[in-house]
Amino acid sequence: MNNEIPYSRKIEGRMKKIYYKKVGGQYFPNTLSIGEKDEFDNFEIVCIEYYNLNIQREQEIFSRVQLGMPLTVAEKLHAVTSPIAEFAKSILEKYPSINKIIDSKRAKPFQLIVQALHMIELNPTKYNATSGVITKYLQDERSVPRELKQEADQVFASLDILIQVEEEIFTRDHRVSPIEFVFFCYILDKFSNLELAWYQDTLLQMKEYVRNHHADIRFNQTVYKTLWNFVDDVENNLADNDGHKSKKNRKK
Repeated sequence: MNNEIPYSRKIEGRMKKIYYKKVGGQYFPNTLSIGEKDEFDNFEIVCIEYYNLNIQREQEIFSRVQLGMPLTVAEKLHAVTSPIAEFAKSILEKYPSINKIIDSKRAKPFQLIVQALHMIELNPTKYNATSGVITKYLQDERSVPRELKQEADQVFASLDILIQVEEEIFTRDHRVSPIEFVFFCYILDKFSNLELAWYQDTLLQMKEYVRNHHADIRFNQTVYKTLWNFVDDVENNLADNDGHKSKKNRKK
């Protein structure tokens, strides 16, 4: 009723914004007629509340009411309630700059943060990031380990700084892909406390490396293996150059 949200209607061949009413001191050239206001004021909206639904039923109902558009994997993950899910949401809330460098539609950033947490915590050398695996990881009701909280906060704080300093490197030549985003978060954790310029160079090298091997950068086993080889090369180069040791030991 306060003209906060207009709607658009074609008037004389042009789309124009229509407001509810004229307000003193404000200029609103197009407002509802008396009859339209009366219809609007007396329109009844049906509201249905559901109780005690499991997650599958919640997702099914949500899918049905949004014009039949199926939920994405990311949206299904976002509907999960657990300590690790809430932690992932808190990361995105604390570091909204993440939305600038990846597809931010339909809960995609949340999904990638969860995949990054999974990789940081479990350190899998083989591809193990299917939707089923990530869903199971997210549904675990355990408390988030303190070490993971500390590592993740350092990773995403570093990522936030990189975005603020030079956002363009994440989109240079090619926008960073989902799997590159996850691996770069892993690199920030595995090789911590290095110079900002080193991370910038490593990101660009990683993007070039994976595109020299693959035309299509998908989140699959083949690309995963290529990026893991890149991480191996980075670790070996650091060890050869300055004796830097990564803080993670691989889990077999």
